[in-house]
Amino acid sequence: DLPLIMMNDREIKQLFLNIARNGMEAMDNKGSLHISTRNNGNKIELRIADQGIGIPPEQMQHLFEPFFSTKTQGTGLGLPLCLSIAERHNGRIDVESKEGEGTAFIVTFTVPEERAS
Repeated sequence: DLPLIMMNDREIKQLFLNIARNGMEAMDNKGSLHISTRNNGNKIELRIADQGIGIPPEQMQHLFEPFFSTKTQGTGLGLPLCLSIAERHNGRIDVESKEGEGTAFIVTFTVPEERAS
């Protein structure tokens, strides 16, 4: 029962794929990737959670900095791009992570008042 909101489908697809790919790489072919949505009043939450290695606290503060990457082949541009996409769609990204247990990226979009239910 999610309200319809205007979004750039190509950008949202890019956001979704970047975060999901990061989660799958963090699990190294072990574990599950869980994707869910939730209507939370005037907000829609997209949650992408993995059962990977988690993110150390010292790296959490740098996640959305351009060119910061923990991958040998990473550019460090994926998450900054995702944040930019979320913000252009009146949204934000929060991250919950525990080392050894996994990480969840919660992308929250504000629903315009006329569409909220």
